Amino acid sequence: MNTARLDRLGDPALLLLLGASLALNVYFFWKGANHQDLAPAPQFARGDSIAGLTTQNLNGEEVTLGFALDRPTVLYVFRPTCIWCARNAGSLDALHANAKNAYRFVGISLDEDGVPAFVERTRIPFPVLVLSAGNNAFRIRVGGVPQTLVVSTNGKVLEAWSGAYGGETRNEMEAYFDTELPALTTAEPPPAVSADLPS
Repeated sequence: MNTARLDRLGDPALLLLLGASLALNVYFFWKGANHQDLAPAPQFARGDSIAGLTTQNLNGEEVTLGFALDRPTVLYVFRPTCIWCARNAGSLDALHANAKNAYRFVGISLDEDGVPAFVERTRIPFPVLVLSAGNNAFRIRVGGVPQTLVVSTNGKVLEAWSGAYGGETRNEMEAYFDTELPALTTAEPPPAVSADLPS
């Protein structure tokens, strides 16, 4: 056997031990792991509770968002860089116009950067807040964006939709709110965040 090749590969016995050790570690991990702990948290669904959220308004003032009001709250959860979030703009406007007397509407951005520009570009017709740090349980449960949640006056999720308002989601929302929603808006991609680079 070519000894130069063995030198490049290392000691065969050492490689064999390393492989066996790795295999045993994987085996013991899977044997002893509680696989439910490894599963991602499920997204919000009917009956889940949402506690008050610590947020900031667009002026940077802290606002605690609670739900003990005279009517349920529609939470629209988004990120300013999400194209699908922007494509819901026309539907959000129609939904708010037709249901604002029965529901309070609040937008919640998961990111701070770009929120004022997003609100101006999409013309969201209701207050928008930025989720503060420390609301990790809420962030994890939201998962992807956009999310639309209807929350009762005692903080229980009455209904939850994930994604843009097209297809089955649109049909379900129209039936729930008893209103007609327009087709998705053709949205321009959000402007890229640029860094000021020295010349």
